[in-house]
Amino acid sequence: ASGTATIAPGGRADVPVEFAVPPDAPGGSLAIRASFRNAGGPAWSAEDSFALRLLPPKAAPVVEAPVFVYDPEGTAKAMLAAMGVPFTDAATDGIAWPTDRLLVLGRRAMAKPLPDPIVNAARSGPTLVLEQDTATLRKLGFRVQEHGLRNLFALDPAFGPIDLADWRGRSTLLPEMLDEDRDKADFPRWDWDGHENTRVWRAGNRGVVADVLPEKPAIGDFRPLVHGGFDLQYAPVLEYTGFGHRIVFSQLDICGRTERSPEAEEALAALIRIASGPISGFSRRKVKVLEGGAGKAAAVLGALRFPFEKIASASDAKPGDILVVGPGAKAAALEDIVRGGVNVLALGLGANEANAILPGLGAKACGWHEYPAVADDLLREPVFLGVSNADLQWLYPSQMEGLARFGDDMLATRRIGNGHIVLSSIVPWAHDEKEIALRHHRRRAFALVTRLLCNLGAVPDDGFLDRAGGVEPVSLYADRSLSDDDPYRYYRW
Repeated sequence: ASGTATIAPGGRADVPVEFAVPPDAPGGSLAIRASFRNAGGPAWSAEDSFALRLLPPKAAPVVEAPVFVYDPEGTAKAMLAAMGVPFTDAATDGIAWPTDRLLVLGRRAMAKPLPDPIVNAARSGPTLVLEQDTATLRKLGFRVQEHGLRNLFALDPAFGPIDLADWRGRSTLLPEMLDEDRDKADFPRWDWDGHENTRVWRAGNRGVVADVLPEKPAIGDFRPLVHGGFDLQYAPVLEYTGFGHRIVFSQLDICGRTERSPEAEEALAALIRIASGPISGFSRRKVKVLEGGAGKAAAVLGALRFPFEKIASASDAKPGDILVVGPGAKAAALEDIVRGGVNVLALGLGANEANAILPGLGAKACGWHEYPAVADDLLREPVFLGVSNADLQWLYPSQMEGLARFGDDMLATRRIGNGHIVLSSIVPWAHDEKEIALRHHRRRAFALVTRLLCNLGAVPDDGFLDRAGGVEPVSLYADRSLSDDDPYRYYRW
């Protein structure tokens, strides 16, 4: 393609250029090279190049029957209509729908109390909750940040092909400017988790993919599907599973954008597929704990609201149980009970203890100066679903010295017969809660224990479906926050 223009001294010109992407061009990025040659006067030329992101072919959501939508604002219905997704307005008086039909709660739909039929439907059938405001998420028990993220990362294969960066148009869930006097001599302030913290000024929402961000919960079976932000602590997409029921929470800024965004439509299609899909392999396994007198593992399970039973011998764990082995446990090789169908989670063992329960493991003691390598197979291992490398790292000397290291990793798994054994040296008690540089690693370690246990078949007694949205918020975190835990006291929008 080429174009010409006459430019006055000191002026500029925009020359439209059109071109067709080759039909066999691979996905990812395409390099575009541009050259300029002066047609008159002194001979000179210039060249430049830049990359364009190529989006994959648009995948429409497969909807066997119309979804039901409760959307007082109307922005979710507009998105579904533009995408060609059939839906029925759930606010219509007298309407009834099967409990296996997907219910979509539109943007800000929960800002006011939901009608009883909608509440009952959300508690009994598959539900997709689109963007809610900060106050609503806090009532549900989430710890929330307001910070515009223009780049997110997939933590589930369903979002792998979707472009999660710099979406077209502007998000409108939050105003583009803070409603404060910018001439005052101090930073604005807001209430972060009960602390009056400073914020930095906000200017513009163009390209924002998510800006009301729930922190990854530690309590409840909330699997993060998309994450981002400081140390990947925030999950704009969460899948909650409890007793065979699924709710997908999405804080992606999909609805109400100022321009139609194919990226946002692709994300919504993926959310519908996930939320309406079957729940496979759901079971509730009994959790039994075997450890020494310190009781560190039992204390963590109690904080995370997992019902459990303490046992005196590994033989007390029966096929279908989950055996949690903590420090100081008097346990010999566990291969036989794993082969028979017991899932084992070993938490915070020393190298000798780890080698005793799984002979041939070859575990070594971690040094205080050693850090784990980046694991590249987390998405391929079912017992690690929802776990990211950010959960396995720490940025400051901790109390990991002497804990089992499995090659370059602090997390390992083996499948033996009908069961799994998972060994994790990333445990909350190895991070000093009084050291501010380690507190967010301690929070992530709590969430890691929950994620591993849920992947192995345990169900926490979080009471989320029964108590969520009540007058008293139910915290989904095992720690009490400090003012300094807020990383966005200083970071700009």
